[in-house]
Amino acid sequence: MERMQQVVGRARAAFSSGRCRSLEFRLQQLKNLERMVREKEKEILAALQSDLHKSGHNAYSHEIMGVLGELALVMEKLPSWAAPQPVKKNLLTMRDEAYIYPEPLGVVLVIGAWNYPFVLVMQPLIGAIAAGNAVVVKPSEVSEHTSQLIADILPQYLDRELYPVVTGGVPETTELLTQRFDHILYTGNTAVGKIVMAAAAKHLTPVTLELGGKSPCYIDKDCDLAVACRRITWGKYMNCGQTCIAPDYILCEPSIQSQVVENIKATLQEFYGEDVKKSPDYERIVNKRHFRRIVSLLEGQKIAHGGETDEASCFIAPTILTDVSAESKVMEEEIFGPVLPILSVKGVDEAIEFINSREKPLALYVFSNNKKVIKRVISETSSGGVTGNDVIMHFFLSTLPFGGVGNSGMGAYHGKHSFETFSHRRACLIKDLKMEGTNKLRYPPGSQKKLDWAKFFVLKRFNKGRLGLIFLALLGVVAAVVIKSHQSVLKRKALLIVLAVQRLGWLIFGMVALLSCSKQPPSWVPCYLSKSPGPEPDILSWEESAPAVSREGLVPARACTGRPAGREAALKRPVGMERMQQVVGRARAAFSSGRCRSLEFRLQQLKNLERMVREKEKEILAALQSDLHKSGHNAYSHEILGVLVELALVMEKLPSWAAPQPVKKNLLTMRDEAYIYPEPLGVVLVIGAWNYPFVLVMQPLIGAIAAGNAVVVKPSEVSEHTSQLIADIFPQYLDQELYPVVTGGVPETTELLTQRFDHILYTGNTAVGKIVMAAAAKHLTPVTLELGGKSPCYIDKDCDLAVACRRITWGKYMNCGQTCIAPDYILCEPSIQSQVVENIKATLQEFYGEDVKKSPDYERIVNKRHFRRIVSLLEGQKIAHGGETDEASCFIAPTILTDVSAESKVMEEEIFGPVLPILSVKGVDEAIEFINSREKPLALYVFSNNKKLIKRVISETSSGGMTANDVLMHSTVLDLPFGGVGNSGMGAYHGKHSFETFSHHRACLIKDLKMEGMNKLRYPPGSQKKLDWAKFFVLKRFDKVHLGLIFLALLGVVAAVMIKVMFP
Repeated sequence: MERMQQVVGRARAAFSSGRCRSLEFRLQQLKNLERMVREKEKEILAALQSDLHKSGHNAYSHEIMGVLGELALVMEKLPSWAAPQPVKKNLLTMRDEAYIYPEPLGVVLVIGAWNYPFVLVMQPLIGAIAAGNAVVVKPSEVSEHTSQLIADILPQYLDRELYPVVTGGVPETTELLTQRFDHILYTGNTAVGKIVMAAAAKHLTPVTLELGGKSPCYIDKDCDLAVACRRITWGKYMNCGQTCIAPDYILCEPSIQSQVVENIKATLQEFYGEDVKKSPDYERIVNKRHFRRIVSLLEGQKIAHGGETDEASCFIAPTILTDVSAESKVMEEEIFGPVLPILSVKGVDEAIEFINSREKPLALYVFSNNKKVIKRVISETSSGGVTGNDVIMHFFLSTLPFGGVGNSGMGAYHGKHSFETFSHRRACLIKDLKMEGTNKLRYPPGSQKKLDWAKFFVLKRFNKGRLGLIFLALLGVVAAVVIKSHQSVLKRKALLIVLAVQRLGWLIFGMVALLSCSKQPPSWVPCYLSKSPGPEPDILSWEESAPAVSREGLVPARACTGRPAGREAALKRPVGMERMQQVVGRARAAFSSGRCRSLEFRLQQLKNLERMVREKEKEILAALQSDLHKSGHNAYSHEILGVLVELALVMEKLPSWAAPQPVKKNLLTMRDEAYIYPEPLGVVLVIGAWNYPFVLVMQPLIGAIAAGNAVVVKPSEVSEHTSQLIADIFPQYLDQELYPVVTGGVPETTELLTQRFDHILYTGNTAVGKIVMAAAAKHLTPVTLELGGKSPCYIDKDCDLAVACRRITWGKYMNCGQTCIAPDYILCEPSIQSQVVENIKATLQEFYGEDVKKSPDYERIVNKRHFRRIVSLLEGQKIAHGGETDEASCFIAPTILTDVSAESKVMEEEIFGPVLPILSVKGVDEAIEFINSREKPLALYVFSNNKKLIKRVISETSSGGMTANDVLMHSTVLDLPFGGVGNSGMGAYHGKHSFETFSHHRACLIKDLKMEGMNKLRYPPGSQKKLDWAKFFVLKRFDKVHLGLIFLALLGVVAAVMIKVMFP
């Protein structure tokens, strides 16, 4: 334990020094790695020979070539990958910088596998180094020679503190997993994958799991069987069958089974000769334990070919099994050896049904001359990746993600996908402190006029043509102002001309407004800019407040006011284990029917959802008033508006999002189809939060429906009225089997988490987030966790304090401070602290008037338990403003604390209320140091006129997202991901990011059965000539000019051959 703590501690200290963030440093480490591979080639080949009986040619092509290819790609592309990625902006952020900043996660753990012991360590290591992380490397102890070699040579070429190697077996790995990492990538089996994820849950560490499975191979009778069987034989028996994406079994019609067997037998002789055991191209089983496991699978089976074994040398001959039963032992687990069962099916329908009845595999293969059959198999099944008319080849295309789904794993890597896996995609929005007048639209007090202007500027859809018209209109307005100021100076004729321009400008302005009213908004807009809700509805239909429940736990407490026993019973629907099984079972059956895969069905459900929101607007506002004392305007702008805008965006963009996404191809796949297919995950669970109880359920639900999933919705029991309303109105508009709602508290949520889902999105606190992830680990369910944290706000003395404080005040006290990305505390120099306090006090009066308690724009704390927790944070603090409380109405006045100690209670946990501590720092250096000494927050804010200072804070800190010179606003740009990092969460959503979160990005490569001669380079028997050609095609980097020259050269060769044939 002590040794592991030291290793990880040194790596974290080295990462914290900041040296691995530099692009130059990363590239140098990658160059060193490349030099290591080239200089230690002989030692690597020898270790692989000792561990797996690999010949030199096989070892190079299976392991070293992949590493060199990955290094070449990453070193070429890294500068562009690591650069900030600008995103589209809306009308309010046109003048700002909005981009995604890929930042390193921290210290990551890579646990390798024994079957390809060099490449399966090095490829993820390359991606982790490229992303700027420290990496602890744990090679598999099963391939002991390669493991020891890596431990010996890696420190000779790489930074020893940043990239340590840990050797050993189960005890060492177990101790490693007790340490805190920022990401873990594990390659291995499902059982250990669950252990790894459960260990990671204790520290809220995201994981990438590459786990394998039984990869099926369907052979259609309409195909060239000789070519199909040659390609299958190559992929199945490579590395003695010990390849995670090797075809595990064949499905074909009985009429072609014998031909399949004969073709495979003929290919085996072609590849390995008469005596396979003597072939240098045929490897061995890694050890006797695995040897015995594989041999046991042959018991009771009909062996059509092979079956010979030799335990002394761990030799198992290439074996074919026929007439295999689906219930036999060989079909219960991944074979991971040179045994190929053949099962009979009546056709493609039965093959699809059989595949779907089993766990999702890491890979799927289908052979057919009919591309419609191939596309149908892809669209009606699910797997990590798929290759049509070949096997394994999708793995070699670095633009395709390599990863599993369901029991075969989660997450992906290879090429840019590795870089993204080991990076946090930080949402960044940099504004200036000018044009504060435009922000009055969002500031309290609310008015109809503000809302109308907000609708025009934010909610309407503007293309470039309309923006041009607006520009002309604004010119007209400017002309009008000039005329008004200088009418006496201008001559009459000139005045008439300019007046005409003015009128034209106003006419254009009116036309733009009229045209704009016909379209729905395309993307998320700030929660304060809402559609006018019309007359104030009767929002006090329920007088009681919600039951008191702490955000830090799910245990209900007494409500702020009494509740009649009858109403209490009516609002609660206890649901037991059996009920949960039924709900989830019906949802899974509905998903399996395939109806929610249809794009038309998804769009119709989204339209129904939009209709529900519009038709039930009054009921939604009433529920939000009862739960959080929200006024009609605030409830609409904080919750309903975001849902409607998200729906408009998704319904517009979904056809393009759901379409296959073509990727760049290499020289070997130029003639093929290569694309990423976004497919639904299955049945997902969305657990909402109470602070924004409607929008925080609806936004992820929209993304999950758009991606084609079934969704079980669990609203927060704390916001009881909204929760019950959602349960009541959903079945009136949505498919009841696909989108059920479960209400209740801790018992119901606990029972739900025992069920198996295909993704879970939870919004809440860190403690419960760990519980959710641990429960998900039992089923290998990926999670998205939105958890909050203490979001810092640094104010530089070089800024407009009045503007900065106005923006901070708005974001801090919105929703009575119960916003997960509200600024939690302020860092500033002592010289400006008093000015900050005075400016915030003045802004509070401007926003809420003399008596805050009477302001309709100021909400209340959700319940008494939460109220008491916040009040307890004020004990012993110096209150510079506010501090008034009223427990009966759960009112806490906007409060400012000064001279706050970093060790005080108020700085130990997320405040989640209207209390704003101010801490003194000497400057930006101390501010950065303070931020980095604490858990990574969900958001970070910095105010300064100095953009270099802002960029420095971004580059030297980490947070889920950040806004400069404003607060909260990065969450309003839908092209920016919204999510946390570290203890503030994992994963992201909003807009297209929601769709991607709830989709599996399936790697698809579709080839034809022609040009088989090209494949001889990869087929046994190996030779130096074949290897040289393989190096040429795989390792050479070709641009378009080079490819054009190669094409012309090939044309020349073809022309020469034709001339020779025609004119002998």
